[in-house]
Order: sequence, then structure tokens, then C-alpha cells
Amino acid sequence: MALERSDSVAELRRIALETLVRLGVKGMTVQAVADAAGCTKSNVLYHFGSKSGLVVAALEPALERLAGVADLVAAGAADESPKAKSLRAVELLVDTIVGHRLEAYVVLNSLAELPSEVLASLHQSSEQLALVLNEWRQDPRSTLRTHIVLGGVAFALAGPFSSTSLADDQLSEEELLVMLRPLVLELLGGGA
Repeated sequence: MALERSDSVAELRRIALETLVRLGVKGMTVQAVADAAGCTKSNVLYHFGSKSGLVVAALEPALERLAGVADLVAAGAADESPKAKSLRAVELLVDTIVGHRLEAYVVLNSLAELPSEVLASLHQSSEQLALVLNEWRQDPRSTLRTHIVLGGVAFALAGPFSSTSLADDQLSEEELLVMLRPLVLELLGGGA
């Protein structure tokens, strides 16, 4: 099937993400994505330039959402307390992990093979989020607890032993969020 120009980039991103989940960064090839999309390798390269560009494009929506979490929290009300900001950041991070589980799966399971642009984006976002999360509780124990809990959520939903297909899950995204938000806050001892 030939891809229409308007649909091709979005469709190729989707197929690339599915291929990354199946094969990992190391195993994914531009040809495998082209074959799954029913187009030529040169068509994929035309849109993304390289395998690295394709990986970046496949992960980009999740990276943008993650970068936006700190911005959303920072743009909160001027009179919002550090605790309220921190709790809102945790909630938004949980929402991001649930909404981008496939991307999280790729990151957690192929971290060493990710392109430098992806690693730089992840690093920058984590630095910004650490500032927000640590603004309320600055002691090392609370900081470590926050990282363990959020890492545990990511690992449970997207780690190597998790389900990688949203269609195979028994719970909808909304049901997961209703369960996870209070659980995460409880594990954090009433806040981040």
C-alpha cells in the first residue's frame, strides 16, 4: 500500500514505535519499518533521514509530553505551594507514563542504544522535574523515595516483564490512572 503524503509521517512514526517495541533500537532497521508500512526504504529515509531520526521521531510525542510536565507545573498559580506543585508534578508524570507506555517500554529496555538526542531530552526533562519534585522535600531520603516510586511505576507499566500492548491490558488508561494516582501518593507518604 502506498502511503498518502499527509498520513505518511504519522503512520511511519506509529509503525516505527511498534517495531521498536518488538525489536528494540538495536534490532530495528529502516527496512523493517518500510516493509511494515508497505513502502520503500527510501521513502522512510526521505521523511526521517536515518534510523536515528526515525527512532527520535517515534519517541518524540512522549519526549515532548515529558518536557511539558515541568513547564506545566512551573506555569502553575503563583500562590501554589511547593507541596501542591510537587504533587501535581507526580500526577502529571504518572499520566505521562500511562499515556506513553510503549515509548517508556522502548526507553527502559533500550536505554543504552538510544540516539544522543533522545538521551539529551530525557536528561534535560529529568533535571527540570527533579527541581520541581525536590522543591518541597529536599532531604535525600524523600528524594530517593520519589525516584523509586516513579521508577517503579514506569517499570511496572513498561519494564521488560510488562505488557507492551495497550490492547492486551485488562484496564483502560483511565482505570489505571484512578488506581495509580492515590497509590503513588500513598507510597510517597502523602506527597512527593
